[in-house]
Amino acid sequence: MASLINSPKIFNSDLVMLFEKLDDIIHVITVLSNKLGFNNFTEKNNGKEAKNIILNKVSPIKEIIHKTIVDMILIKNEPLKKNPKEYKAMKKDLNSNDKNVSQMWIEKEGDLSLFLNNENENPNVSKFKKKMDLKMRRIIKTINKAKFTYFKK
Repeated sequence: MASLINSPKIFNSDLVMLFEKLDDIIHVITVLSNKLGFNNFTEKNNGKEAKNIILNKVSPIKEIIHKTIVDMILIKNEPLKKNPKEYKAMKKDLNSNDKNVSQMWIEKEGDLSLFLNNENENPNVSKFKKKMDLKMRRIIKTINKAKFTYFKK
């Protein structure tokens, strides 16, 4: 089995880079698989395909990244809470099962990374960053553990 110390790992920054490609789960799997050293989805181990194993471990990332983006937009637009009707409508749209509706809001907001750098202007940003970091760490730990559970170098 591969040494944990010298093996490739997935970090928070790798997941953040995937925000823009969220709808393409195959892209997410490819990037993460390549990062972990799996270059072939059809690589088999114990009769299981690498693609299926990685997909099972990675699919929660899509949900977490979307939720993270929604949280960022809601925190950024917190001043709208003064108009509860408008704020609730935005929240409902962002959490909608209709991807087009939530995607419209996400595109409208543009580059959210600029927002993350404004901790001084909005104290909720630092709370949000800590919460996001904790979620990402759990996912990263699961994926990195899966690598060593299912695959041998």
